[in-house]
Amino acid sequence: IARFAELAASFHLTLIEDAAEALGVAVARRPAGCFGALGCFSFNGNKTITTGSGGMVVTKPAELAERVRFLSQQAKLPGGEYVHPEIGFNYRMTNLHAALGLAQLERLDDHLRHKREIAARYRSAFEGAPGLSWMTPLADSESAWWLFTIALDPDVTGVSSRQLMAHLDAAGIESRPLWQPLHLSPAHAGRLRLNGEVADRIYQMALSLPSSVGLSPGDQSRVIAEVHKALKRR
Repeated sequence: IARFAELAASFHLTLIEDAAEALGVAVARRPAGCFGALGCFSFNGNKTITTGSGGMVVTKPAELAERVRFLSQQAKLPGGEYVHPEIGFNYRMTNLHAALGLAQLERLDDHLRHKREIAARYRSAFEGAPGLSWMTPLADSESAWWLFTIALDPDVTGVSSRQLMAHLDAAGIESRPLWQPLHLSPAHAGRLRLNGEVADRIYQMALSLPSSVGLSPGDQSRVIAEVHKALKRR
């Protein structure tokens, strides 16, 4: 993200930072979401903290914050008349959702601690497993470990990510693949793209394991045991 910020500055571009899953993370002691002019976070139901849906935008300039607030509230002028000088959006969070989010925010440190403990147990359990890898944090940062995602090399493991997903599903354990690259989506067929082989490979190899803050050590041990069982079976 620091490199993106440098590139944006050198070309006089506005950087909008997608920090959807990075709440509570810092890179070189600088909080995620604060590298660009705008930072965006998600509070969807499966994120580190949740309001049920929605999210937040953070920014430093007061005029930019006011601009975002204006557009998110239907671009409606103050007063009793329904006057919209430009096209806006109904992106307002309800008071009930906001209250839930504030209560969740008070638990952020505990949630992050649980996520990192879950990731540490997975890393310890899978260390040295041939053909199985995962992303590692940068040296000057600590991951939020929103999801613990492994990558399997089927030529080494003898099992693909989808075969492992089917094995876990049969054991009553939910896992999930990564999102389909846009150039593979029928909705975007024929659109201009540049290469995409790396995205295709990661999409085929990656599988996210259970990572909820409510995941108990016992339940996680069962996930780990089933992953090892699938690999040994092959």
